[in-house]
Amino acid sequence: MLILLVLLIFFAALGIPLAFAIGASCVAYILIYAPTFITMLPQRVWNGAYSELMIAMPLFMLAGELMNTGGITQRIINFCMELLRSKGLAISPGTAFRLPGHLRIAYVRPEEELKEAMDLLEAFLLGR
Repeated sequence: MLILLVLLIFFAALGIPLAFAIGASCVAYILIYAPTFITMLPQRVWNGAYSELMIAMPLFMLAGELMNTGGITQRIINFCMELLRSKGLAISPGTAFRLPGHLRIAYVRPEEELKEAMDLLEAFLLGR
């Protein structure tokens, strides 16, 4: 560990910005004490970039931003508020759960209450 501190002080003394001095001293330390890590690093970065989560996350965020820009999110919120005002039925907009463009319905109530709630929702959607 002493070599890490010595390298940091050396790079800082050369006038290298602190962030680069820290990075350079860490890379030098890894090259000295764990040289096989450097050979595995590109492979791990390459393989990590192809996971489904890493591919889907930016697209999910883009879809949310498009819905916000297009006004769909606000319309869903207005729909939920009107449903609460007119029928007393509370449905959460998906934006409360970071799911823009969706509605959230809780199914933790007894079955007869859920049937009643679905009847209210159906009446609201049909304009009754």
